[in-house]
Amino acid sequence: MNIKQWHIIIIVGLYFFIAMQARSENCIVNITSYPPFAILENEQKLHTKFSGIVIDVLDLFQKNYPTYKIEYINYPIARGRKMEATGEEGLDIAMGSPLFLKNTIFKHFEFTTPIVRTKDKIITKKESALIYKKPQDLYGTTVGVLFGYGYAEFDALFEAGKIKAAYVTTHIQNIKKLNLGRIDAYWGNNHVSPYFIKQMGLNPNDYHYSETTLFEFDYGPFVTKRKPELRKDLTTFLEGIKKTGELEKIIAKYTTKE
Repeated sequence: MNIKQWHIIIIVGLYFFIAMQARSENCIVNITSYPPFAILENEQKLHTKFSGIVIDVLDLFQKNYPTYKIEYINYPIARGRKMEATGEEGLDIAMGSPLFLKNTIFKHFEFTTPIVRTKDKIITKKESALIYKKPQDLYGTTVGVLFGYGYAEFDALFEAGKIKAAYVTTHIQNIKKLNLGRIDAYWGNNHVSPYFIKQMGLNPNDYHYSETTLFEFDYGPFVTKRKPELRKDLTTFLEGIKKTGELEKIIAKYTTKE
């Protein structure tokens, strides 16, 4: 191949690169800490190192739909909520659950399809004789709970003293207390708890997750109504990786024993 031919190849390559860049559409995603869905290296910075299930999924989306350029930002919670409520530019995708986000988000954003349907359950050691099916099964026990979280009907049972609530600030504290026998069980999540158990070098299979749930909810992307094609493409993509098993592999990376 002579020099002239190489010049033509380089020029054509540059043309397509520039054309692709011109066609690319920036998509700003607000990412707040919620391991293993979103893991932030530094929660105090707008731009930090992001990882987790959501990041892996959206990175794969960008790879399959190269016309979109994903940018992750960690907006302060109050700032992010305001942007969701007003629909202002600077936020194209918000992550969350239709069960918990305020109704104001639906004015400017639409839910695509869930990345996961996740569940809050009672977690015990596998060898425990405690089986939770109804609230009365927990009477007289000590259950680990997180400060600042609501536990529906169980809040009244804690207040009445029928179930003793042991308050902590982190998931890892609950796991440690359970392992030491200081609590009988704790309220955890079937995606979040296995992640932290793995982080501690333990085996998620050594723990039992109740079949009865406290909350069961979808978690996934809300896309701005300003970009209907983005919502359509992201929905198609998510439904596709569920069928191929790619999504299951991403989730397993963070929640199952290697």
